[in-house]
Amino acid sequence: MDIFLRAKHWQLFILIIVLPIIITVAVMISALLSIASTDEPNPMLIISDMKFALLGLLVYVIGKMCWQWVVAIRLQRLAPAGVPFKNTSFKIFFWCVIIYYPLYFTFFFTFIGSISSAIGAGGLIDPSAFIWFIAVFPLSLFNTFCMFYCYYYTAKTYKTIELQRPVAFSDFILEAVLIWFFFVGVWIMQPKINEMAERESIPADAS
Repeated sequence: MDIFLRAKHWQLFILIIVLPIIITVAVMISALLSIASTDEPNPMLIISDMKFALLGLLVYVIGKMCWQWVVAIRLQRLAPAGVPFKNTSFKIFFWCVIIYYPLYFTFFFTFIGSISSAIGAGGLIDPSAFIWFIAVFPLSLFNTFCMFYCYYYTAKTYKTIELQRPVAFSDFILEAVLIWFFFVGVWIMQPKINEMAERESIPADAS
């Protein structure tokens, strides 16, 4: 995964930002053309198309999280001696984010599918569908916390390596925001990460 350290900013932008957009737009256009070509659109087919559209979101989330993992964990090899890193919380919250999205999509499409089936059959909506949907809400709040913690920890690690000293939150708050708005942050942070990766590859006795 060290390829994320050496990849150029434009390469990551295409992989993590542009590619998901292309996937989502392509699927939505296909769905709209399918709807326009039939007099009575099938709700279940529309839901199926939506599943593929959300593939773009998964590509974005997984790509961005993998980049954060590499920056937060692998860059620690360049940390100054005596600076401690506590990775346990980051690793737990990282995997919580990764696991959350497939679970959320499963609950979401079960809920939508139940409603569509009930409407199509002219029957009543199964109340359990609403229970599952409501149950996902606190998980969504927890996932938001996990994501922001990962932004925090990744930015802290990055700034520690850059400054070569322990840092306070005020030192890396900008980097945390740049990671949140990755489509901007990647152009600013990745060139510096490339320099860090090149520094690591230089032998210790090199002049």
